[in-house]
Order: sequence, then C-alpha cells, then structure tokens
Amino acid sequence: MYTYQTLENKKVSGFKTTEPALQLLFEAKRIKDEREKSFKNDREKMANMEDYMDSVQEELKVRGQAFKYHIFEIGRILCELKRILRHGSFQDWIDNNFDFCYETANNFMKVYRACMGHPEVVEYFNPSCLYVIAKPDFPADLRQALFEGAKGPVDIKKVDLVKAAIQFRNGEVKTTDKVVQDLLKKQKDVSIWEKYIIELKALNQLISDSLKKIEKLPNIYPSNPLIEKYSDEELITSQEEHYEILAKLEGFIAQIDTMIKELDEKCN
Repeated sequence: MYTYQTLENKKVSGFKTTEPALQLLFEAKRIKDEREKSFKNDREKMANMEDYMDSVQEELKVRGQAFKYHIFEIGRILCELKRILRHGSFQDWIDNNFDFCYETANNFMKVYRACMGHPEVVEYFNPSCLYVIAKPDFPADLRQALFEGAKGPVDIKKVDLVKAAIQFRNGEVKTTDKVVQDLLKKQKDVSIWEKYIIELKALNQLISDSLKKIEKLPNIYPSNPLIEKYSDEELITSQEEHYEILAKLEGFIAQIDTMIKELDEKCN
C-alpha cells in the first residue's frame, strides 16, 4: 500500500512523490515537455510521425494510469464525506457540488470500497472492469482471486469479466479454473519493467539537467587572473577535473539509455 506525501510537493526534476497519481502526472508532463521540444511544428511531427505517435501514446498511457488512481482517491473522499453528512443529504450535495453525476460518484465509491485493501490493483484493470469488479453483487471470492492474482496490468475485457462472474455465481467455474486464470495471464510481468523505466527516465533527466549546469559553469564563473592567482598547472588540472566530471555524467546517461532500451524490449 502506498503512503501520502506530508510535506509540500517540490516542483523539481527527479522529485518523487509518494502518491502514485501525482508521480504519474509528473512523468506525463515530462513526456509532453520532451515532445514539445522535439517537435516544434506540424512539419516536424509529420517528418517523424512514428516517434511523435510513440510519445503521444506513452503520455496517454501514463495519464490513464493516473486517472485510475484518481478514481480511487475521489471514491475515498466521497466515502468520508457521506459518513459525516446528515442522512439523506448526500445525493443533493453531489448534485450541487460534484462535477460528475450521482451514478459516477457511486462508481468511484464502490471502487474505493472494493480496492481499499489492494489499492495497487487500480492500476492493473481498466476503469470499466474496475466498476464491474466493484459492484456489490460481484462474487466476493472471485474478486479476491482477481486482486490477489493480478501482479501487473492485465489484458481483460469487460464482457469476459461479466461472463466469468455469471459462471462463477452459477457454480460452473472455480477460482482455480482456467477460465479465471486466463483473465490474468497477459502482461503480468510488464508492470514492474514499466515502473523501472519511469524511474530510470526521471534519473536520466536529473543527470542531464546537472550536466547542462556543469557545462555552463566556466562561462558563469570565469577565472579572473587579476583576483585568482593560479599556475598553468593548476588551471590545466582544474580543466581536466571539469571534463572528467562531464565524461562520467555522460557515461551514466549512456548506461541509463541502454538500460531503458533493454527494458523497452522486455515490455514489447
């Protein structure tokens, strides 16, 4: 289970919040910013359409993951609100103060109640499947089996989920049967690799930003021979150390790029 950030969120590169939705939104913004730098106009987008579409797809995927955590968090807030409001006044409050309809509010609350013991699973199922699994009449044992069996994003369709629930309710299948296990068989190992990639990209960005700052240091703080008395040997040593640091950072970036490429291959 994840925890909540208690300190004010710092808007700096490489900062990692402990709330998944916010962490994913930072990553989505990074992807967007990089795309806008790389593709400044429609002509550049058309000339590099494959790279442009890959970036768009990556951003949408990350924002989709953040949205699912938002569903869970909004459901948590609404459940707390309903508990303290006067009995019978909750729907009126929703109608007057909530941007979504009462049915959507109920769906969010059901997702929270169903997933509160396994908050990480909201990232593994698409929203329509989460709504089905969270329904009060969905078989509790089947829900538990799905939550415990999902080790990462699963390629599951709503129609297959509804069908499995009906078969389970009628006693036609058990949680250990193939029809249930098939619902969880795809993309089990993808999640951990994708999370590694997100962390590595954030680290890569942090090192790249530091590299750019260090490269500019001689121009920002040039040596003044009238004030600072360095021998030629000391100046050469200082320059060598400067370039050695730059080389090491560039080496780290190259290593991280290689690791990201290897992980991308595992995900595809």
